[in-house]
Amino acid sequence: SQFYKVHPEKPTPETLVVFAIDYPELHQITIKALTEWIERNAAPLTEANERINIRSRLTPRPLLSSGPEHHGPAAAIIPYRSHLGDFEITAWDGVTTRIIYDSVIITITSILSVSLCLAGFLLFSYHQRTTRLARQRVSFVNQVSHELGTPLTNLNLNLELTKDFFDSNPTESKQRLEIVTEELTRLSRLVTNVLTFSQKERDTLKLHREPCLPAQMISSVVDSFRPALDRLNFEIQIDLPDTPPLLLDPDALSQITTNLISNVEKYASTGKTLRVSLVYQNELLTVIISDHGPGILKSQESRIFEPFRRLSQHTTEGVSGVGLGLAIAHELTRKMNGTLELLPSTKGAHFQLTLPATPAP
Repeated sequence: SQFYKVHPEKPTPETLVVFAIDYPELHQITIKALTEWIERNAAPLTEANERINIRSRLTPRPLLSSGPEHHGPAAAIIPYRSHLGDFEITAWDGVTTRIIYDSVIITITSILSVSLCLAGFLLFSYHQRTTRLARQRVSFVNQVSHELGTPLTNLNLNLELTKDFFDSNPTESKQRLEIVTEELTRLSRLVTNVLTFSQKERDTLKLHREPCLPAQMISSVVDSFRPALDRLNFEIQIDLPDTPPLLLDPDALSQITTNLISNVEKYASTGKTLRVSLVYQNELLTVIISDHGPGILKSQESRIFEPFRRLSQHTTEGVSGVGLGLAIAHELTRKMNGTLELLPSTKGAHFQLTLPATPAP
């Protein structure tokens, strides 16, 4: 029973036919026949170094293999049915697939890919920066409109009150006129900063050197703030020794010191102290403006000279301004080939302005 299988058939009621099949012998006969078939009919395939497998559905292993070993999908699969059984002929061609990389093409492709990625990143950064500047400028216009409206409202109010008290209370009228003067000065500072920033944006900001006396100019700026600082109970300390006439842009120097002292008035009122000092040595003019206010956080020091940049909400709460003062002061200093820096301090903010200044001929 291991080698034979019996297949009974009953062609007629009176006849019983039994077939005994010797499968090992049949397998050998089949292989012999297939070998003769391959030698006769598949000689061109064998000579072309192609591989052929013949399988039977009755056995898991190939009945016959010819040619070198090949891997991957077959080039042809042919079913074959005969009186000996059902078979499957599988053939692989002699084509060998090999991938070759061209180093020049790979290099050029890599460079193009990196360039495209870099260009995309730059375009994205430019878009982000442009969008941010657009939002800042819209905010700037809104803030300037508000800042212009506040002093104009105060001017109208105090002028009306001055007119009412002009005859009945001259002292009150004088005080109201002083407030009007302060508001006009404040309005003038704002307009000057806006015009300077506009010139910087259009790259039309030009400076003009001429003989001037820095001590007198800075003292005049301090005096313009004195009424407001006195109302806030500031202690004003100035150390402005006389210097010979120096070649500087007087308007730029005045605007720089004005913006620095304006920040003291806005942000350092809790410190109640303003100190302004001047030193002229080796054709360098050094001005230090310091206060005893809350100072500037370390995390914000690197960005205080950016336009539209204001300090944390905790510091600036209830304080007016558009965030241009330090940016304009820094740009004017750069135009005069000088430096404006925030000095390390344990209390308050200390700004040092250094300008090259040759004596006037």
